[in-house]
Amino acid sequence: MNCRIGITTDLGGQKAYCESIYKNLSTWQIIDGPLDTKEEAQAIEDELVPKHGCQSHREGGISDDPDAPWYVYYFIYDGKK
Repeated sequence: MNCRIGITTDLGGQKAYCESIYKNLSTWQIIDGPLDTKEEAQAIEDELVPKHGCQSHREGGISDDPDAPWYVYYFIYDGKK
């Protein structure tokens, strides 16, 4: 099993995206949030990725809403579809 950690302001949209490209995605969980800034979320992601031996999932780090809260998420999967 592989794991990924990422950040997003759109938990539902990001989870759906991840489910569309990764096989057997499971254990989806919010590690932290809501957070006020992308920088806060990114710092947590940067700290946790090496600590847990996961891959970074930076594709989720984009937001059209500057006031949206940020979340750090985690999941495990078997590989790409």
